Amino acid sequence: MLPEFCPKCGMPVDTDGDETRLCEHCGWFGGNTETKRDPPRNGEFNAVRAMLQTLALHRELCRNELYMESLHKRKMASAADLRQIKVQCRRSTQEMVNTFISLARVLANAQLETPAESGQVIDTPARGTPPAGDSNVPPLVLRYENGLIPWPDGWTDRHYNACNEPCDMLIGPCCCGAWHHAEEPWVRETLARHNAMIL
Repeated sequence: MLPEFCPKCGMPVDTDGDETRLCEHCGWFGGNTETKRDPPRNGEFNAVRAMLQTLALHRELCRNELYMESLHKRKMASAADLRQIKVQCRRSTQEMVNTFISLARVLANAQLETPAESGQVIDTPARGTPPAGDSNVPPLVLRYENGLIPWPDGWTDRHYNACNEPCDMLIGPCCCGAWHHAEEPWVRETLARHNAMIL
């Protein structure tokens, strides 16, 4: 049996059973004549649409949770039913956060791996190096490690906060006694100076 793909989000749909099709990814429901026979090309992926679909599914699950709570208060649903949907809602929240993080990484990697025009050879400086008159150098991506970002090894300039020791953390508890945050002006200036971004 040939695979079939959802016309709304492009994900594979289950072809077992009758002629109806349900996409478990976005919730689309229709007949087997409406599905696509070929997988979507890379250019068809739309991150904004994927985020909106994720939010719509999560909102529907939250509505179900509220409905189940009202049934439970009226003694029309058991505590086990309520607990089950609360667990599903918690999982959905975590999956939604993971989806948004993955989409942000996909978009960041797509920007970093922009191909050169055909036949054009580009000599680019090291990633994260401040550009010399060229704003097309891809930024250095710093990732959280357990919610913290240590001071990157290649950065020779240091920030001094409240003591004679230079800061050893960009984000998180530092040797200076402060807990640095990404919203602090000096952190944003340092990221801009080194052409870096935090994911």
